Amino acid sequence: MCNSNENAGKEEELRLENDFLKMKLMLEQGAQFGNMGTSDECPAEIENQFLRNIIEFERQFAEQKTIKVFDKIGRPTHFRSVNDIPEGKIDEAWRQLDEYLNSYSIDLAVCSPNISNKELYRFTVEELFEYEMDDMDMPGMTHCFTYDEFHPDHEFDNTNVAVNDCIAPMLVKKPFEWMHHFRRDGLRLNDHFPLTEDEFKLLVNRFHDAMKISSCVK
Repeated sequence: MCNSNENAGKEEELRLENDFLKMKLMLEQGAQFGNMGTSDECPAEIENQFLRNIIEFERQFAEQKTIKVFDKIGRPTHFRSVNDIPEGKIDEAWRQLDEYLNSYSIDLAVCSPNISNKELYRFTVEELFEYEMDDMDMPGMTHCFTYDEFHPDHEFDNTNVAVNDCIAPMLVKKPFEWMHHFRRDGLRLNDHFPLTEDEFKLLVNRFHDAMKISSCVK
């Protein structure tokens, strides 16, 4: 019985502290919270840790400290130049380097399928190591980098946009509305030119309607 009352007391103390932390974030950072009252949806302990993490993140971010990736990962000396690694060993060398980065909560991703492990290794050792990153450390925080942001594969990116963001939306059954990757005017659709955005949408949606009717007839 005593343990139950003690636990309930600690829970209430945490909820009161959480309300205080929310108010602090609202006043100092302009944060917004939908419910300032007690909520049973999230345990007070988890919410408390979440709020403290936000405050700590804002504190470190405000300091604007930076550090080279090479210094962040302890200035390793065992990663050789890519030219010194035999072709048959490069995949293993990249795996070891990638795991080493991960051990320091650093992740390097790549979107283009045209980038080899050899190039990822070269880029990391020759370029990423020298990059100035935010010097921030928090439990569970990972610093993520994307190779393509440094060296875009324009052919892959343009093909992706054309297929997934332009052509595919025109062929699905739902109404065609999203045109962020289209020009504003002077659009062409087959022999229809020039078209405004609204005229282009109208033609595509008429095509969608015709396809629905055709499916019903069958």
